[in-house]
Amino acid sequence: MLRYGPRTQRSDLAGRRLLVVPRIGTISPWSSKATDVAHNCGLERVRRIERGIWYTVAGPVRDEAALRAALHDRMTEAVLASEAEAERLFAHSQPKPLETIDLLGKGRAAIETANATLGLALAPDEIDYLAESFRPWAATRRMSS
Repeated sequence: MLRYGPRTQRSDLAGRRLLVVPRIGTISPWSSKATDVAHNCGLERVRRIERGIWYTVAGPVRDEAALRAALHDRMTEAVLASEAEAERLFAHSQPKPLETIDLLGKGRAAIETANATLGLALAPDEIDYLAESFRPWAATRRMSS
């Protein structure tokens, strides 16, 4: 379980290391299953197992955002610069309160604002889908008010 996936380890590589892990604040499906396996093996004191992938980047980087985008899926993963940052994977925090967006009053703009401020990482086609899906509902609500 701890040696999951392909391994290519080279100690002669020099460069900046980046760690790709599941998004902070989430529990990956792999983590859930690995933790269950550990518990089924009698390792009850294990609270959670998670995995990440180290990348070594050699040479200058002209576009940091492009590099990070190439290394991970922003919907499900995060790129960290140090092992210490990975401790946030295991932090427990209180859930944020429920928020609503003014779809009736602001339409698509409300979804775009929520996407940016709440860090939803919605793609433009997903925003289109949500705006179109709630348009008939919003029209019905206006008529019944």
